[in-house]
Amino acid sequence: MSSPFSFKKLLQGVFAGILSGPVTMLLSYVIGVAVVAYNTRDFWVTALTSASFLPLMLLLVLLIPTVLMGVLIGLVIGLVANISRRLIIPAGVVGGVLLSEVILSVILPLIMTPESNDFTSIISSYSVSGIYGVVLGGVAGLIMYWISK
Repeated sequence: MSSPFSFKKLLQGVFAGILSGPVTMLLSYVIGVAVVAYNTRDFWVTALTSASFLPLMLLLVLLIPTVLMGVLIGLVIGLVANISRRLIIPAGVVGGVLLSEVILSVILPLIMTPESNDFTSIISSYSVSGIYGVVLGGVAGLIMYWISK
C-alpha cells in the first residue's frame, strides 16, 4: 500500500535544499582558507585572501548556482521522500553530483569563460564540482532526513 503524494514533503525538501546552500558555502570557505594557507604558507596572504578575495568569489560565482542546485536537489529529495525515507540521503548525493556537474562544469563555463587557474576554472573542473555536489546533496539529504522524522 503506497502513501498518497504529499506536497508537505516536497516543500520540506526545497527548504532543506535551500538551507544546505549556506552550510556548503561556509564549508567551502573554510576549506578554501586552509588550501590557501597550505599552498602559500604565509599568514598575511592567507589573511588577505580570506578577508577579501575568497568571500567575494564565493558570493559572486557560487551563490546563484548554489541556490539553483539547492532548490533542484530539494525537489528531488522531496519527491523521493514520498516514496521512501531511506533513500533521501542517497538521492540527495546522486542528485547533487549530477546537478553540480551540469551546472558548474557545463553551464557556468559558458556564462563565465574560465581562464588559466582562475576561480571559475577551479570550480568548473569535474572533480571539484562533483565534490561540491556530493557535499551539497548530502547536507540537503541529512537536513531532509532530520526534518521528516
